[in-house]
Amino acid sequence: MKRVALAVFLASASLAYADESQLWIVATVRSYHMDRSSPYNERNYGPGIEYAINSRWSVAAGEYWNSSLRLSKYVAGSWTPVSLGAVRLGSTAGVVTGYNRGHLAPLVAGVATIEGKRYGANLLAIPPYDGGNWVLALQIKRRF
Repeated sequence: MKRVALAVFLASASLAYADESQLWIVATVRSYHMDRSSPYNERNYGPGIEYAINSRWSVAAGEYWNSSLRLSKYVAGSWTPVSLGAVRLGSTAGVVTGYNRGHLAPLVAGVATIEGKRYGANLLAIPPYDGGNWVLALQIKRRF
């Protein structure tokens, strides 16, 4: 947990000096679980930051209230090589806390992003992990 907090802090500190046109403030807002039989929390609010290295690569760090009502912190990188107009498709990989009994857990997801001049959104398709189920997660973001 301390290592993740340190990684989030270092990512935040280094992004503070980034080119502002590539810096996004991100809000994780919702999720949708394919398994509807359990009462998951699907209001997953939390702040984050995202920095676009170029049109295909970005890094992100943040936190949100997960589906089990635990605070999760994440650090991840995204690669979006496929462009369909304003939508980019690819994958995200990193680590996340708040699951796996307090240990770091892998974060792997398919991602679709849409970005305008000031606003954008990320939709993540997260495969099952450790007995879980497929989840769709939505983030909204604003460029600074």
